[in-house]
Amino acid sequence: MTKAPVHIIGGGLAGSEAAWQISRKNVPVILHEMRPAVATDAHRTGNFAELVCSNSFRSDDAEQNAVGLLHAEMRLAGSLVMAAADSHQVPAGGALAVDRDGFSAEVTALLRSHPLIRVEEGEIAGLPPEAWDNVIVATGSTARHLPGVPVDNEVVCDNVGALAFKNVPTRLGIIGAGVIGLELGMVYQSFGSQLTVVELTPSLLPGTDPEAVKLVEKHITKR
Repeated sequence: MTKAPVHIIGGGLAGSEAAWQISRKNVPVILHEMRPAVATDAHRTGNFAELVCSNSFRSDDAEQNAVGLLHAEMRLAGSLVMAAADSHQVPAGGALAVDRDGFSAEVTALLRSHPLIRVEEGEIAGLPPEAWDNVIVATGSTARHLPGVPVDNEVVCDNVGALAFKNVPTRLGIIGAGVIGLELGMVYQSFGSQLTVVELTPSLLPGTDPEAVKLVEKHITKR
């Protein structure tokens, strides 16, 4: 009996890993990715898993950190994402950081060449068709907006608005010192913005390897 394919919407980190693991179980996969037909401000290519930033993987310490332990378990499970990360690792203390271009190129090449994975380019603009029996939606997340603080993407911006500034802001405040907030803030800081970071917890990058946090703090405060 022919197995019904699993439709995966989104070729980011999660969608790419899901396609790989499902295909390893001899189940066909149709991976839907809107790029390059529909571009975004953040992407530069049509490759999968491209939006891996300098600290996406966080700590790689399997003995002292829960994230590092998860890495070890994923490697044992034959993870595509972890294999590509290991192949394109760059120095980052106790954290696992990768070369973005090499990482996404390898993930893309392996998925496109897999005999059980078919890639369909184009945007899925609404709900998946009823004819699709099995669907995984892996299209990413949206920023959480603060109550009573409307986002106009001019003065108050979310991550989408922050990628579409027409000019480099003189001063920039980042609420939330997680990976995305710091990545965006540090980019604008490198172009001359005066950066202020507000974080609820005692440390930047909550839950991240302390050695990696020290490197980020040093990088931010020396400017």
